[in-house]
Amino acid sequence: MRAYTPKAGSPERRMLLDLMRRKVLELHQLDVLFVVREMKLSSGWAWVHTLPRSKDGVGRYEDFIAIFHKKNGVWRIAEIPCTEPDNPNCIDSPDYVTRLRMRFPEMPDAILPSEMLSKQRNPFTGFWRESEGEIQELVFSANRTFSVTVHPFETYKDYWGHYVYDLKKRTIVFVMDGGNRKPVDVDLDGFFTFNKAGDLVLEGIFFGTLFQGKREAHGYCFKKYADK
Repeated sequence: MRAYTPKAGSPERRMLLDLMRRKVLELHQLDVLFVVREMKLSSGWAWVHTLPRSKDGVGRYEDFIAIFHKKNGVWRIAEIPCTEPDNPNCIDSPDYVTRLRMRFPEMPDAILPSEMLSKQRNPFTGFWRESEGEIQELVFSANRTFSVTVHPFETYKDYWGHYVYDLKKRTIVFVMDGGNRKPVDVDLDGFFTFNKAGDLVLEGIFFGTLFQGKREAHGYCFKKYADK
């Protein structure tokens, strides 16, 4: 559904700004007015970006942003996005949208600033190692290629291919294109999440029998150990 912006003076717009005004007073003990930079609503969610000013117009303060969720007909602030520069958990981080979707999976992309959506990066890119298992190297490249290796040595890879994913649905599909060891019992179509520690959790995925022993569960947890 497309986003919309309530007209100036409308009850809905006043409600959202009043909630933000109370939050600024609570957090910073400042009674402010807002210049609205962006206000987008869709499907019971809202993104509001404001420029706080003192009531006499002299004082100017840091941008104040709020994410709202409307539940049972009542708007409430769901989150105050962090705006600190160089903080990986804040809105300037390329991973911010991915983490935001994890916290609020029902929130529509339509309310988010277009520049924020355009700069989000591939959240998988890097070198990953299975937390408790045999796969010592799962490599994701930014060009949507990957490789899986149990015992990395120089340039050796067990097998490689390409992958596609959907951040909204949290689905991921690996396609094997070649390899030195190509197991036939793979199941490469599943789901992903990132836990609070930033680990990559794959569900419904089986990279095949690449080592001795039988693995019952089709799922993995990987920790990133290097960027690519």
